[in-house]
Amino acid sequence: MAVGQIIPPYSTSKIKVVLKKDFIFKGEPILGRYLKVNFKRRGKDCIALLRVVNLQTENRTLTNAEMAQNATQIEGVKERIQKNDVLTIDCEVLTAFERNGDSYRRVNLDTIINSLEDVEFIDENLINQVIDRIKDDVFYLGKAIDENFDIPLVFQPFYVLNEAYHILISGQTGSGKSTEAKKILVAYAKSDKQKADEYRRNNKQYRKMNFLILDPVGEFAKSFQGRDTSHFPLDLGNIWNILGKREPEIYGIDEIALDRWDMLEVLMKKEGLLKTIAIKGAENQDIAIDIIIRELKARGGLSSLKRVPVRDLFDIIEANLERIYTQSNKREEVRNLMREPHIESEFEDKWLQIADWFDTSTGKRRIDSIVRDLTRNSDKTIIIDLSRLDWENPIKFMIIYSIFSTLIRAGEDAYQENDMLNTLVVIDEAHRIAPAKLPSDAEEYKRRTREKVVTAFRETRKLGIGWMVISTRISNLDTEIWEHARVKLFGFGLSTGKDADLLKELYGKNVLEIYKQKIWDPYDLMSERVHKFMIDGPVNVISKKIPEFYEAYNNVNEFLGKNGLDILSIFTS
Repeated sequence: MAVGQIIPPYSTSKIKVVLKKDFIFKGEPILGRYLKVNFKRRGKDCIALLRVVNLQTENRTLTNAEMAQNATQIEGVKERIQKNDVLTIDCEVLTAFERNGDSYRRVNLDTIINSLEDVEFIDENLINQVIDRIKDDVFYLGKAIDENFDIPLVFQPFYVLNEAYHILISGQTGSGKSTEAKKILVAYAKSDKQKADEYRRNNKQYRKMNFLILDPVGEFAKSFQGRDTSHFPLDLGNIWNILGKREPEIYGIDEIALDRWDMLEVLMKKEGLLKTIAIKGAENQDIAIDIIIRELKARGGLSSLKRVPVRDLFDIIEANLERIYTQSNKREEVRNLMREPHIESEFEDKWLQIADWFDTSTGKRRIDSIVRDLTRNSDKTIIIDLSRLDWENPIKFMIIYSIFSTLIRAGEDAYQENDMLNTLVVIDEAHRIAPAKLPSDAEEYKRRTREKVVTAFRETRKLGIGWMVISTRISNLDTEIWEHARVKLFGFGLSTGKDADLLKELYGKNVLEIYKQKIWDPYDLMSERVHKFMIDGPVNVISKKIPEFYEAYNNVNEFLGKNGLDILSIFTS
């Protein structure tokens, strides 16, 4: 049923509609709604899909405030004047489709739509008709806000696309962003299974998708272990099993061995190893550490550090004291301390704590071994659980840096051999790793990690490595992160300050206004507890120009059922 008609002025990107009188008084939500209008293109039946981005009411009977005030005091006048209300809405064109029998294909809206053509709301039947040809590839995260249909999305493996997508998910704490990240993991896992089966049926080579998850708070590890206690307890381990994927590998901090000499340097400084023997100046420590590391490199690898006697370290320092200190009294102080048994014992305790991070004798795996194992295989899922390390611990940053370095090298090696890694890397709390700014006195390991992350985000799409970063605010992230993210999801909490400015810069004031109106705090006691998101990028099926707005499924069974992932549908398909 028509709700209005097109009126001038309008263009191929923006259309103005006047609503019918009987619709104005129904009180239906209008802002952000989806509409359709029929038109002809080269003699073919087509439809344009529109989004309401603004609305305004006019009433020529009321030309000033005094007239309005007087009208309310005369019985019956108010109702008669209200009948003269004219509501016009501004719409942006989302996309256009040409109808060919029962199927649709996307076309450009590059022709004229006649004035006074009827405009109607979109319904579920139309959406199903439009996506029928690609329905097996469609995935759903939630329902269109104020509509009766789900938002269709397509998450294709990078091997199929021949490039990777970077994904940014942002929203304040409690916005549901981590849950959406888990759902997207499921979307890729399901699509990967379908494409692997399709390629196999057609006797075509296919490299199954890998997942590497950097989990600084342990949330993803819990989901893969069936211990998710959030409002949306998604058992990713069970879903992986249902989809026939390899069992995920979860590495806690006690199962990881550090593997870089520069990590040893950082830990020696952090633990104050050389301060134990009165080598306290930063420059003096740098000289001493450089000497020690060069000597240790000549003796063997990092994994054998625990077997290096403390007296050997003292001998190295003793032999090079003139290079470490020019003052004789300082050299003598160091010598005297190294002769004290209790100082030697304290030094040894610290050294063994440091060396333990590199030790592989108890079964711990080196970071490069874990990552290389991922990149040399397919269909692997690895979760690095760093939840036992706080963000002030340099080891957390060093592990992340090492993972990124190894992964980039592996991707470049594969690229040289005309291969691509087809790997999605998830980074939770990305604003801590790649912040918009670092203080001038920030530690070097934080600077290096930030630079490595930004470099990876900029250069790895062609290598088949995609990054899904999760952050509380887009303004807290390095600008290159959100600029290079092709898929963007925004939850609650970005409607003010720099975040609002960025959204306005990206999408314009009308989209920002819809965001403010439609996406509210899910913990507001005066409203229903729902998590709403704005999503933009090539995964959108309906809109190719402006973001979609959806209300996330609040029930795990509904989410699984909508995507054919309930156990019954898996085994009967």
